[in-house]
Amino acid sequence: MSNAKQRLTLTNLSEPQQMRELNRQLSWIWDQLLGGLSMKSLNSGTRAVIDSKASSETVDGLGDRIEEISTEVVQTQEEISLKASREELLSVREILDSAQQDVAALDQRVAKNEAEITVQADQIALRVTEERLTAGLDGKLDADAPSVGVATGSGVMINSNGVYVEGKEIDLRTSDGDEYVSISEAGVAASSISAPNVAPMYDGPKDLFIDPTWSDSYLENGMYEKGDCMRSLKDALSALSYKTVPYAVTVYLATSMVEYGNAELAGCVAPHGITIRTESTSASSYATLHGTLSVKNCLATVYIWYMRVNPTAGSHGIHAVGIGSFASAKYVIVRGTGSSSRGYCMCADDGAKLMAVGCEMYDYECSMVSRWGAEFISIDNKGNTPPYIENATMRVHGTAPGPDSSFWWYHYGAIDVIQNGVTVNKGSASGSTAPTLTTAAYPAVSTGSYRDGGSKYRNDVGQGWYDGIGRIRGSMWFDNTAIRSALNGKTIRSATLRLSMRSGVGRGTNVTVELSGTAANSGASGAAVTRSYGVIGTTSPGEVTTITIPNAAISDLVSGAINGFMLYSSDTGAYKEYSYSKNYAIFDGCEDSDSVKPMLTVVYQ
Repeated sequence: MSNAKQRLTLTNLSEPQQMRELNRQLSWIWDQLLGGLSMKSLNSGTRAVIDSKASSETVDGLGDRIEEISTEVVQTQEEISLKASREELLSVREILDSAQQDVAALDQRVAKNEAEITVQADQIALRVTEERLTAGLDGKLDADAPSVGVATGSGVMINSNGVYVEGKEIDLRTSDGDEYVSISEAGVAASSISAPNVAPMYDGPKDLFIDPTWSDSYLENGMYEKGDCMRSLKDALSALSYKTVPYAVTVYLATSMVEYGNAELAGCVAPHGITIRTESTSASSYATLHGTLSVKNCLATVYIWYMRVNPTAGSHGIHAVGIGSFASAKYVIVRGTGSSSRGYCMCADDGAKLMAVGCEMYDYECSMVSRWGAEFISIDNKGNTPPYIENATMRVHGTAPGPDSSFWWYHYGAIDVIQNGVTVNKGSASGSTAPTLTTAAYPAVSTGSYRDGGSKYRNDVGQGWYDGIGRIRGSMWFDNTAIRSALNGKTIRSATLRLSMRSGVGRGTNVTVELSGTAANSGASGAAVTRSYGVIGTTSPGEVTTITIPNAAISDLVSGAINGFMLYSSDTGAYKEYSYSKNYAIFDGCEDSDSVKPMLTVVYQ
């Protein structure tokens, strides 16, 4: 269309030469409008628009106008002199300029439409891809369908076959950067990795049936499949040992079956647990193992239910060994060869955990044994020989085995003996009996929060750091007269502090609680730290938490070294972009209801 911008310079229309030139250029303009305009000067999108009804009418209108002027020009010289004035020629130029502008506007509109169509097409393609990927993840994608994928442009491809990453390093981090996984040519690094064992995958039956009398007749009636049945517990546990078991497995022992020899589950990773049990729950029909049932170095919870174990002299009945191993015995009867025989009915060693619930333990040197960093949990058990603890922990709830109706234990080294949630013995002794314990509770009588080094600014208990306040000293006082009268000269066995963290104020997530003591009295204008007892636990918004506190804190309170407790966090500044610190929290105070106000509970002897 640039040629359409040419202008005619006509000085004398009466001259034949100029008349011919005018006719020639008008004809050229007509050809350009009706011919070249739609075929050469415009892109495909614009041509399509011009071909539409509305646009063709516009072009036809322009053509009619030019045709009228052409007719008038070719009239007689006199008529042209009268009608083909300079004003009409200028009108022609204005029409041509307007046509050019209309065409340019149409061209821009078509280009915009083409861009919008392209974007919409890309969005549709992406949406289809996402839907097919989602269908693939849901298992609904036809196996014969072509693979679809999303390339992120950063070396990551996601399709129905998996996720592929190109590059020498991958970093996965949480928003605050505290947790991370880094994969590179050097290996895998993480803030924590839980994979102590690498073992082949177990793909056997979920239910295993054990019967020494097993024969092909088990298969004939359709009750079992080949591979489900084995002739010994030892064979079943061997099939599971040193394997990763991706689902719960139950080993059923035939009613009243008898097996001789030791059975051991070792090196097994079973996050969903393994159960060993007699099919019957009647004690008269329990299956019996004459030997030791061991759980060694497993990352698994092994449930041992409804059976008898008769260990040979010098060995153990049920034996859990190694950190991560957790055996839970329920309604198991263990009977040794005689109370003077060297051996233990149930034993936890080397960091293992063993729990016994409703079990019976008879006729061996010791009933329940916890040694070398292990933990034994006893719930309502009975027997005729005492427990034994060596550099370990034993927790006793309800009745426990002993030589008579009282609870006895032998212990040596660094130990914790906890009865019904209360530590009743620490250290080294022998042949001790359970002491008589007294529990006393003291609600807070005064509370308040103080600015860092300054005055009280609220009546409830705060902690952490806040902009304009500094480190907050959340203080609480109890009835010191009653406490000192009751506890003076007594042995403190344990103590707890109940706190209720408020929702809608504070950090809004888990916080760490640190305990200090202050010599300031209730209602003081300021409170300073006198003793520091360190971190005592964690709590969350809306949670009423009872946290164990050091016995030394109670001793200091009884002696008068301190007069109250204080929550004084180590936070000294804001957390990220916030106006408060990571452990900023507000707890209910003495003015709140009895169920949530701070409560000090002391168990003493």
